[in-house]
Amino acid sequence: MQRANLKAVFKSSLAVGDFACACGAFMVAYWLRYRLPYLPPAPPGDFGLYFRFSLFIAFATFVTLYSSGLYRLEQPFFGVDDFFAIIKAITLSHLVSAAVSFAIRGKLPGDPLETYSRIVLAQSWLLSIVVMTAWHVVFDLVLSAFRRRGAALTHVLIVGGDEFGRSFHELLSQNPELGYASDGVVTEDQVGILGDRLERSSVDEVMLASREMGSQEIMQVMATCQEQRV
Repeated sequence: MQRANLKAVFKSSLAVGDFACACGAFMVAYWLRYRLPYLPPAPPGDFGLYFRFSLFIAFATFVTLYSSGLYRLEQPFFGVDDFFAIIKAITLSHLVSAAVSFAIRGKLPGDPLETYSRIVLAQSWLLSIVVMTAWHVVFDLVLSAFRRRGAALTHVLIVGGDEFGRSFHELLSQNPELGYASDGVVTEDQVGILGDRLERSSVDEVMLASREMGSQEIMQVMATCQEQRV
């Protein structure tokens, strides 16, 4: 239970940080739009309206990142796939926001703006990518430090007693920053007692790491995991 709570804290922190980065980047872009002298003359801009719009962009970014699976924390390190997921989420949220701002312009009661500045949206898009990427890199470093101390790890039971299975066990045991902790190895001839092993331990996942297991043993392992809700 404590492991699950700690993982939930990390996932929530990452999501809140993403929301703050997207919202903050938009407001910085708004500030730059009305402060930089070399930009074209700025249209009338109300801080309150832009702030509410920044919340909409931040929410759209969060939803897109959540749907991409970035908050499952399955990647051991921040990589290229994560970077492109961030670009995709930010681009989509800004395109949706631009479409919404065009659709509702002049229709909101008390809204003095005909449309939101496209320069603000463009600056916000670029700033969001830079800031959110930096935030994810910092978050990854912090998470890796906790994992090296044995916290926020996914505990797994390895099925496979051949050389490949033992090597995989040693890899996870020696590299906790990958996000996994091996709770032991179950050999191919011990598949029948896998259920008892799962009942006695708090295992999050079961990993197959054997080149010698047949289809019947694999199906038995899958059925046991379903019965134990692993």
